[in-house]
Amino acid sequence: MIQPKESWTHDFCLLSNTEQDKTPLQESLVALKEAELGRKRVVFPSKNGNFEHMKQVLESEYEKLKSLDGAFELMRAESGGTSRPLKLIFMPSDGYTIPYIRDLVGSNTLLYICPMKSCLSLDKPLQPVTNQSPQTNWPKCSLPIPIIQFRKHSFTCSGIEVNESDSNDEKELERSVFDRVRLVQETKDESKPSVSGSAVWWFGHK
Repeated sequence: MIQPKESWTHDFCLLSNTEQDKTPLQESLVALKEAELGRKRVVFPSKNGNFEHMKQVLESEYEKLKSLDGAFELMRAESGGTSRPLKLIFMPSDGYTIPYIRDLVGSNTLLYICPMKSCLSLDKPLQPVTNQSPQTNWPKCSLPIPIIQFRKHSFTCSGIEVNESDSNDEKELERSVFDRVRLVQETKDESKPSVSGSAVWWFGHK
C-alpha cells in the first residue's frame, strides 16, 4: 500500500516592497532573483505544519525573510493583464498554516510573500570564493583568479588589494595570487640587464 506523502511542495515568490499590489514584471523578477528573493519551489516536511513550521521553512529558503520575524502576508494574483492585481489571503488568528493554505489555493497557484515590517533589500549578496569556484587567467601575468572576482580586483603585476571585509578564504586566495604575481615580477626584474655606476655617471654628465 502506497503511503501518502507527509510533505507539501508549493511555489512561492518573495517580494521586496511592502506596498506591492501587482505581480512583478519580468525585469523585476530578474532583480528579485539576483537578490535571492523572487520565485522558488519550497518543500515543507510536514503537510500539517503550523505557522511556526511554515515560517522556519520559508526563512531557510529566503535568508532575508528572517529580518521580518514572521511579519509577512501571503497574496495571490487575480486574472487580467501582464501585471495582475494581487489579492491578500486572509490570515486567521493562529496565523497561516499549511492545511489552511492547502485548502484555500490550488496546487498551481503561485503564492506571493509580501513583507509587512519593512522593505527587503534588492542588493546582490556577496558570493564567497571556494575551492570549487571557476578560475580564469589574468591577462597581464597569466595567473589564475576566480571569475566572480575578475571585475572586483583592481591590481597590476606588482600587487593586489586585500579587503578586510573579505572572508578568510578570499583573503588567503588573494594573498596567494599576490605572492605569485610578486615572484613573476621579481623574476622579470632580475632578468633585466643592470647599468654600471660608471655608465650612470657618464649619462648624467654628458
